[in-house]
Amino acid sequence: MGARGDRPVAFYSEDRARLEWAGRIPGVRRVGDAIQCAWDAAPAVARILDCAHRAIPIDDQPSIPGIGEYRSLRLHEILRPYQKEAVAFLARRAWGLYCDPPRAGKTLTALAAAVALGVRKMLIVCPAVAKWVWADEARKWIRTSAVVLIGRGADRCQLVCLDCDGRSVDCLNCVGGYIDLAGCDAMDAVIENARIVIVNYDILIPQRAHDANGRRMVREDLPGWGPTIAGYRFDLMVCDESHVIRGWKEKESRHGISRRSRVAAIADPIPRVWCLTATDVYGFTRDLWSQLDLASGGLFGGASRKPFDFHVRYAQGHAGEYGWEADGCGPFTAELESRLSICRLKRPRSAILAGMPPKTIQVVRVDTKSLRDGDDQPELLLDGKVNVVRRALQRVAGSKTECVVDSVLPELVSGAKIVIYGYLRKSAEDIARVLGESINSKTHGPALRNRNCRVWCCHGGTDPRGRVQMAAAFRDWTGSAAFVATIDAVQLAISLRGATSVHFADLTWDPSAILQAMDRPYEPGIT
Repeated sequence: MGARGDRPVAFYSEDRARLEWAGRIPGVRRVGDAIQCAWDAAPAVARILDCAHRAIPIDDQPSIPGIGEYRSLRLHEILRPYQKEAVAFLARRAWGLYCDPPRAGKTLTALAAAVALGVRKMLIVCPAVAKWVWADEARKWIRTSAVVLIGRGADRCQLVCLDCDGRSVDCLNCVGGYIDLAGCDAMDAVIENARIVIVNYDILIPQRAHDANGRRMVREDLPGWGPTIAGYRFDLMVCDESHVIRGWKEKESRHGISRRSRVAAIADPIPRVWCLTATDVYGFTRDLWSQLDLASGGLFGGASRKPFDFHVRYAQGHAGEYGWEADGCGPFTAELESRLSICRLKRPRSAILAGMPPKTIQVVRVDTKSLRDGDDQPELLLDGKVNVVRRALQRVAGSKTECVVDSVLPELVSGAKIVIYGYLRKSAEDIARVLGESINSKTHGPALRNRNCRVWCCHGGTDPRGRVQMAAAFRDWTGSAAFVATIDAVQLAISLRGATSVHFADLTWDPSAILQAMDRPYEPGIT
């Protein structure tokens, strides 16, 4: 497939018109009477120039430097068949997108592929809530001590303890499975010797604030982890939930402090970059550009034009009334799909897990006539004011609390484990509070206590590691249980395996977030 940023395929032609047309493909480079491109663009270039192109040089039996460790860890027995196919896909590529459905075991698959390649040092960049998930998975499956970087001060990290399973209270070396380290001297040696370094996207960039005059400034005492990480050499970089870098309009990008530009700067010298996400197209085709550009090293548009070549050809990019717009699919959708078929692995759930039961979705209508008349009625959503919208959402959510609790109580009494989502934090807290009161009530209390019922409430105010610990407690609970959470708090990386049903008290306007949250309990994978 070639190295990141490399264009190993060359075409020659004397037809200047065709060369000009082929040169408009994003990432293609014209050199005189020749076209240079990566393998993903070769079919499109060959079609325009009306010539044949060689087959992609992918060895059927690639060399696997880490096969000994791979087998000693018994990964060949642990992985499912579709995960083994994904390991082969990643191991053959210096860059690529792995986009199987949520909870398909992408974390374990990426770790297994890194082991098979004999990767000496790898960097994991992910959302904050996923940091400890990656660390726990590395400890569980490949017995590797990972370093989790914390805070924008770049002066604290946690080292995974391999002397216990993370739940032992008698371990003398750690607290909760992690050894907390602070101080530049100690951390430098630990990070240098660690095989896996894990950091979240947000703490790569410096902390921004406003001075006394209201001008935006960067705090020098909180520079972020970006400069520190750049001082180490990595063999592999994995961007988990890579759709979070899909933006392309950051005002600070020209200063190199935006999330996307900082990740790209870190990835530039790393020879292998893999992007993992279940929603690579989060809302529009344009969302693909930043992920493809990051992984490939600039093979989907080039640094000079930024995303505009990609947007014009594949997303109907044009100058609109309020600036640049790219909300369509463009006339070259088939060409884009052809390119993605080479560098992206994306399979529907039915293709990889035919035996999984289908989802059953039911809409329950709730009467909201109990809302009293006032200025904060839902009809004022048309006003457009943020505070009015929020009050209206709170009122609508509050009117449904009792109905949601009444509908889930029979399941809890029968011993089931359920998940309840709300969009607002207050909605989740109200539902958790009423469920807690039901456990102590005279009506349903005896039956719920007999089932050893417990309620967890998780929202944006819960720290990322606390969310992971809550989810682990929910999975391990033997009685009936309710996990109440806001959609944004647990839509990524969290496993809620064991739940029999998911209830949405209210929804967000982002369909991809809803689908991600819906699949948290629907877990076909290993992890």
